[in-house]
Amino acid sequence: MAEIAAHFLARKIFYEHQSYFDRDYRLPEGIIFPVPPPIYFMGDPKSVCFGVGVDGQIENSYYIGADWIKPDLAVYVEAKINRKGEQLNLLRMLFEAIKHPEIMEHVEGLYEIKWDSPVIRIRQQQDMLTPLLILQFLQMVKRIVRKGLKKSYYTVVNEFNGKIKGKLNLAETIRRNISKGRITKTSCTYQEFGFNCTENKILKKALHFVQRYLAAHPYLNAGIAFTPLFNYILPAFDQVDEDVDIRESRSVTFNPFYREYQSAIRLALDIIKRFGYNLNNTVAEEPTVPPFWIDMSKLFELYVLGLLRDNYGKEILYGKREAKGNYGLPDFLLTLKDQEMIIDAKYKLLYNKLPKTESEEDEVHSRYAIDNIRQLSAYARDAKINHRLGLFENKITPCLIIYPHEQLGEQPAIDLTAKKKIGQFLEFYKLPVKLPRIISQNK
Repeated sequence: MAEIAAHFLARKIFYEHQSYFDRDYRLPEGIIFPVPPPIYFMGDPKSVCFGVGVDGQIENSYYIGADWIKPDLAVYVEAKINRKGEQLNLLRMLFEAIKHPEIMEHVEGLYEIKWDSPVIRIRQQQDMLTPLLILQFLQMVKRIVRKGLKKSYYTVVNEFNGKIKGKLNLAETIRRNISKGRITKTSCTYQEFGFNCTENKILKKALHFVQRYLAAHPYLNAGIAFTPLFNYILPAFDQVDEDVDIRESRSVTFNPFYREYQSAIRLALDIIKRFGYNLNNTVAEEPTVPPFWIDMSKLFELYVLGLLRDNYGKEILYGKREAKGNYGLPDFLLTLKDQEMIIDAKYKLLYNKLPKTESEEDEVHSRYAIDNIRQLSAYARDAKINHRLGLFENKITPCLIIYPHEQLGEQPAIDLTAKKKIGQFLEFYKLPVKLPRIISQNK
């Protein structure tokens, strides 16, 4: 593992669920005292990004990222599946999801960025945040371009010779023209209608940052065609300037017909802010990033949703509007006739394992997390959920757990008929999916 900056705790890279993989690992005595409070994802005490127990053992959950645990001491956590010697391709996971436009609205809450905290110096390969922001931004702008850029009235200040258009800027005309003997020149403010409005200017400015970043990091194109995507988008902004004061974004109002603009502007501002409003920061060898955390369980859920939509389309129900029951919210419902099923994505390698037993008859059985079984069992008895599936009370509702395969690789089209039984329970099944790996990171 490449050496990391001295300000990282124990000069070490940690993993999700560190204690699960290194049960006997303890921080060296005295390396961190007093013990700092745990870091929570978006302030939720139930979601621990990173914490240290009084015995020095690491306590963390499904979050990867970098953050300060003390003013001069940072921590870096990466995906647990990277322990197999290959790197998980987070970018490809998100791409497989948001290539379906309707999934874009579910990305909110995937990551947290702490803009008000001091930045952390990291290696370029450790920057998981920037590519995710850029991919999400480009996909959103692609939707805008397909629909057509917004036109609106915008203010123009211009000089004319021998005429007045709109409002005469008297003080400016005197200062810049009459005082210098140019008595026929006038400075005027007027309104025009077109593409060169504040919203499009902000998007164009962010695209300039993205262009510089992609040019400096060509390896990002491995597995994702960033360049063709960018080349599809940019010509639509030919009539748009990028000279804009970011503070003008505060006065932007959003039209429901152009609802994609609200998310696109937010992402554009995040990208510009991420680089400290300075284009030169896009090509830094050792970049600085604000503290951030990515929710891997949610990313896995969105990845699985993309795979399911590839094969089953609208037969897959997702989200509160489509899948919520009386008791809770399953990840997915399959409504395909004679294949109706409750499906949950569980980001747990546990389901790859067989029970620790020498009994041959148990080889068809599986390791399982009993909380997951209880959760899906409750969903299967929820009247509202069964109504959504078109099932009746005299039928046991099948439940499927989709989990990550312990080996990275290319995932073929998902086929739910390939599921295997969790033999300890009736109508419970499991199915692994492979997560994409980074083929090459050579610059």
